[in-house]
Amino acid sequence: MINSAHHQLLQSLFAVSSELSETLLNLGTIEVISQDHIIHDQNITPDSVIFLLSGLVGLFTFSFEGKEFYDGFLTPGTIMHDDYLIDQSLYISHSLALTDVIILKIPFSSTQALYDNTHYLQLVNRSVIRKLSINRNLRHVFREKDIVKKIHTLLALLLRFAQGSTIIITHEQLAQLTGSSRNSIGKVLKRLELQSIIDCNRRTIKWGVNKHRLLSSSL
Repeated sequence: MINSAHHQLLQSLFAVSSELSETLLNLGTIEVISQDHIIHDQNITPDSVIFLLSGLVGLFTFSFEGKEFYDGFLTPGTIMHDDYLIDQSLYISHSLALTDVIILKIPFSSTQALYDNTHYLQLVNRSVIRKLSINRNLRHVFREKDIVKKIHTLLALLLRFAQGSTIIITHEQLAQLTGSSRNSIGKVLKRLELQSIIDCNRRTIKWGVNKHRLLSSSL
């Protein structure tokens, strides 16, 4: 039986008809992934298309030496592995739930026939546009010259992406994303903690009572 909440969420996030939403839910399964759990391991060949219904996902690549590289983020309304279904030579990132997430997982064998459906193709295109928008926001962070403003801009972006939920992210990852040192990250985060904007440790960031100040230029 289809959960009406998931049905409405899919319709709203992906701008699809009730009929297509029902088809997708019947083809797949809803999964709730707890924060800090792997959604997909980069060493495993994908076998499903994944629709992100809620939460924030981090994308990583690990080198042969085990070094971690941050590839970006996915937010609700985006699809994972749809491009791999078309081109299996593409490299697939390691994906981790940075918050609790809800996904709809549909086997490739069930989604292949959907590519004859114009409305499904439009859905996929909207997901691609959303991913490009996320990447454009990240490029805005990278272009910022002032390191403090760069960290503030990234945190403001994560606050919006996570919709206020506590996220899993390390000082090392923040340093990599901003091209700064762990020492610089630590100093900025400490100042933000003193202003009750965030509350963090080495692996998590919680948003404080003054989190709205991240979205202003007053910092």
